[in-house]
Amino acid sequence: MPSVVTPAGTYRLSGGRLERLDQTGRLVSSLPHPAGLLGVVGQELVTVTPGGTLRVFGSDLTELAR
Repeated sequence: MPSVVTPAGTYRLSGGRLERLDQTGRLVSSLPHPAGLLGVVGQELVTVTPGGTLRVFGSDLTELAR
């Protein structure tokens, strides 16, 4: 499962969702998201779907305009 660890917590793509977990592993927030790749660029989370759709999120999973 694609995941990244940041000072704000762990983010992962799992079961059709983008999830944010706190330092203890507790689910803090999630939103629908297809499978894909997940990474961090600066302070932002970046996802890419198999179809090539690029999405950018803040640490609170708010989607940011590109």
